[in-house]
Amino acid sequence: MKSALFFAGLLLAAAPALPSQAEAKGTCFREIAARAGIARVPSKRVVWADFDGDGRPDVLLDRKQVFLNRPGKKKGERVFKEVPGAIPEKIEAWRGIVLPGDVNGDGKLDLYWGVYCDFQKPKVEKGRVVLDARGRPVPAVKDDGRRSCILLGDGKGRFHILEKSGVEDPPSTVCAAAFLDYDKDGILDLFTGSWYKAYGVSLECYPDRLYKGLGGGKFKDVTKEAGMMTDSKPGSHRSSKPTYGAATIDWNNDGWTDILVCVYGRQWNMLWKNNGDGTFTEVGARTGWDGDAIRDGRYPEIVRVRYHRADEKPFRSNGNTFDVSAGDIDNDGDMDLFSGEITHWWAGPSSDLSMFLINLGKAGGWKFQRRPDLVPRRRRGRTWNQGDIHTALFDYDNDGWLDLVIASSDYPDGQFLRLYRNLGGKAFEEVTSKAGFHWRSPAGISLSDFDGDGRLDLLCGRSHMRLTKEQKKESPLATGLWWNRCGKGNHWLELRLRGAGKGGANTCAIGARVIARAGKHRWIREIQGGAGHAGHDNDFLVHFGLGKVKRLDSVEILWPDKAGSRTVLKDVAADRLLDIHQ
Repeated sequence: MKSALFFAGLLLAAAPALPSQAEAKGTCFREIAARAGIARVPSKRVVWADFDGDGRPDVLLDRKQVFLNRPGKKKGERVFKEVPGAIPEKIEAWRGIVLPGDVNGDGKLDLYWGVYCDFQKPKVEKGRVVLDARGRPVPAVKDDGRRSCILLGDGKGRFHILEKSGVEDPPSTVCAAAFLDYDKDGILDLFTGSWYKAYGVSLECYPDRLYKGLGGGKFKDVTKEAGMMTDSKPGSHRSSKPTYGAATIDWNNDGWTDILVCVYGRQWNMLWKNNGDGTFTEVGARTGWDGDAIRDGRYPEIVRVRYHRADEKPFRSNGNTFDVSAGDIDNDGDMDLFSGEITHWWAGPSSDLSMFLINLGKAGGWKFQRRPDLVPRRRRGRTWNQGDIHTALFDYDNDGWLDLVIASSDYPDGQFLRLYRNLGGKAFEEVTSKAGFHWRSPAGISLSDFDGDGRLDLLCGRSHMRLTKEQKKESPLATGLWWNRCGKGNHWLELRLRGAGKGGANTCAIGARVIARAGKHRWIREIQGGAGHAGHDNDFLVHFGLGKVKRLDSVEILWPDKAGSRTVLKDVAADRLLDIHQ
């Protein structure tokens, strides 16, 4: 593990300059964080979520600051006002992740606060583990008593800790989380991902956990009962692995929400198939989500000779998967994926690149076909890094095809916010400069229509990880709000869904699938309770770009409840927001 960290900084390519403001003239995204009141807030984690229930997305920045969406002075303008004391002072500095969801079913968004507890890592001196008088490893970090917790929301942007919620044990190195309703009882459940027990010392990892929601914000660990308890010994598909991201999606169209697990350390990704009976089956290898076909683990000659690197074993010859975005990019009725990977030149061809995985559907056994050719990527020089930590799919120009945004960061050699336009489901073209993006080292992205104009806007933070002093000065820590003015003349439809709660669909409608039809056109969307790395999440808003379609034949909502409830709307006019309660 130490060698991996060492090589990550080797022989970086010359860093290209940021796109100039002159190049950005006439572009369709405008950076308006200053006008909206959040420009001076440095953040690495950003989330849109409607914390006060008024139908407008509010902002959670850097896990601790809440800003409510309010009318501005000008007509149609929206600004953000901070909520003082939104997060309890006791936990503001706790290291971890934050994820929104209504866990007690009262219609008000709550938060899962996942804490990174690094208590099993041993102290190491001169390359050896330090032992106490009894021969036991001396811990590198003392137990400070901090634990993961649930914060209940008051519907006004403030939160308080729910004691003994059930998510505090067992403590582990939590790095990912996603809400879902795996048993369709109308109460949110929680999946959490952890990573190494002793990073840099061994490959042994904490197991990921599944917590069943009991109501009232309480949870019970059901990992073992669900068939998801993994093996402590590294090296197999069933091993506990370093999980960096998690997302929920119904990948095989059977009506049950499945779990995608993003794994670090070039180990195999996992896909937990929901069996519909309270249990899951791991099908990462069967579907092709675990990694690409190149598994020889061979390093480039210069690395093998100069740094004496032996070839990696197959289980360490895949990706550093940080993020995964799910959506139907070819409009064929099933969910495709885009995997966001950190990859380095020195790791060799067996280290996976970021790419699309096309769902082959029922006829193809619900397997994924890896398509690295769909997205054009330029890698400057022989020594390059690909730092794709966050990704997202959204129809930025409302033409009816999902586009791709990649937030690349943490390395000084050309890591920027980049946008790729979908060309009818067959290829993508980079439109970063045309869009007006000029944002170095973006950290965290989240999508929503904050001003209600029918176009999805983008929120992002910034990381200074591994940047040079000059780059840090040129690109200070900040929050970016990209206001979408693209796709003029195209039509759209948005929905906010509210489940009935216990006995029906969960109030956030996480897991609900929406199908819009117009003549030969069909689009599908699914509300997710987590989108990837470190609590990456988007607003629960359902958004369709419709191109030139002005009216829809139907809009069908498949609610995630045991009754299999459906709501069907006929002859729906475009360019409107529908607020639908189950």
